[in-house]
Amino acid sequence: MATSTDYSSKYAILNDIFINHSDNEFLEDFVIRNDLGLPLAHFIHNGIVEATTKANVVIDDTFADLLELFEYEDEGFTSLQDFWGFA
Repeated sequence: MATSTDYSSKYAILNDIFINHSDNEFLEDFVIRNDLGLPLAHFIHNGIVEATTKANVVIDDTFADLLELFEYEDEGFTSLQDFWGFA
């Protein structure tokens, strides 16, 4: 899968969803399905753990699931606000 959103942005976007939007009813199934990827992005984003190749596979899968949920193509998003079109 070709991607243009860099990993630091993926971590930030997924972290923002994990911290600020996990209780959003629309995202409920996404949050449940990505019960590994969202907290992993949070831990990497906050420097609690280091990113590895295997961790980035999980991050890629989680981010791809987010893109699919919103029916978006990866356009090189930099933040959740950018992803939602508020940037």
